[in-house]
Amino acid sequence: MLREEDIFKLKEILINTLELDESDNIDEITKLNCIKWDSLAQAIIIAAVADEFSIDISGNEFDMFNSFKSIKLFLEGKIT
Repeated sequence: MLREEDIFKLKEILINTLELDESDNIDEITKLNCIKWDSLAQAIIIAAVADEFSIDISGNEFDMFNSFKSIKLFLEGKIT
């Protein structure tokens, strides 16, 4: 389980990268339902997550970066 501060950090990355409002339902955001979540945004999200959480992300893990929930699950496996 991620700490609340880690969830907040992840949400901030998505809000800033995808230019979302804090009132948006970040928990349900996916690559399919967010028009601004293109390949460039995905690369920025991956880089920001790697930097913020000081983790290495391999190329075969990039596909997990397609929704808030999947990124959260990925982080739970990496930092907890």
